[in-house]
Amino acid sequence: SRNKLHKHKFSETYIILSGTGKVVVGDKQAEVKPGICIFISPNTPHMIINDSDKELELLSIISYEEDMTIQYLE
Repeated sequence: SRNKLHKHKFSETYIILSGTGKVVVGDKQAEVKPGICIFISPNTPHMIINDSDKELELLSIISYEEDMTIQYLE
């Protein structure tokens, strides 16, 4: 499973707590596993993909911006 490719005006940091998968940030893709941190700059297209049969748990930390709109790109 995965979330939709999207972007927004706030920065976001993912901290992977359990499970494995992939993250897409801009035109780059990387494997993720527990302990990995990913910083996503504002207005950068991104999504996270769980490519295993186990849950992928993460903590998402965001900056607060006046415009918290999420723009879906697919």
